[in-house]
Amino acid sequence: MEEHPQPSKSFVPEAPPVAPPPLPRGVQERQMDNNKTVTCLVVGIVVPVVVLVLLFILAIAAAIILPALAQGRRSAHKAECAQQQRAILDQLKQYAENHEGYLPLPSLEEGFVVPGVIRSALEDSTDLFCPEDVGAEAEGEASSYFYLGYRVTDLEEAEQLFEAIGAAIDQERSLETDLPLRDGSGTIPRLRMDMPDADEIPVLFERMEQHDYAAMNVVYLDGSSVLLEWDENFLNDTAFWELFTIARQVPEVFADP
Repeated sequence: MEEHPQPSKSFVPEAPPVAPPPLPRGVQERQMDNNKTVTCLVVGIVVPVVVLVLLFILAIAAAIILPALAQGRRSAHKAECAQQQRAILDQLKQYAENHEGYLPLPSLEEGFVVPGVIRSALEDSTDLFCPEDVGAEAEGEASSYFYLGYRVTDLEEAEQLFEAIGAAIDQERSLETDLPLRDGSGTIPRLRMDMPDADEIPVLFERMEQHDYAAMNVVYLDGSSVLLEWDENFLNDTAFWELFTIARQVPEVFADP
């Protein structure tokens, strides 16, 4: 069969889309205001939430990092102060070897700081000052560390020592021997290297509130070093420091009335 050609379809172009008529100016402004309001609401909600989340993260990080830094600082302080105090203790021991086992007398005129005979024997004078004790030299102190020179292990014995020193000064008696107690019941022994309870007898201790954390480094007669928290020992008790402050300035106050 003969194929008849199909009639060609004429091409009719599509009509372009008709743009919607512009909104009235008032409607457009209201839409813009609404958009701004929504944006402000979103920002006002999201930004504080983000800030709170960041603050929470920082707080957690601080809670983890700061104690570790404080502990590291404490450890460094303990190590450095203990090293300085042991250097002083070594000189005290050398003194004792040449003085029948007796350690030197306390320096009453200088407020119980490390005695001058020991200070002059130290190879490094910086061992006399704790790096964190910025006030000692400024206040004219000869050392950051104190030395009592007699066997004292608690607050009662400390008070008895100051009374005995005051009495000896008042009566112009020598301090080179064991000091008699006021009630005559015994004596306060002068420090010797052969004392049996050497691990309980403090020889060198730091100034109160020397550091911005509540602790004090103490070296005992046996050479051990301990970092004591406040109220953990009589040396870092407020009652002791009230007595000690008076004894440093006017030891005669503790003499017999």
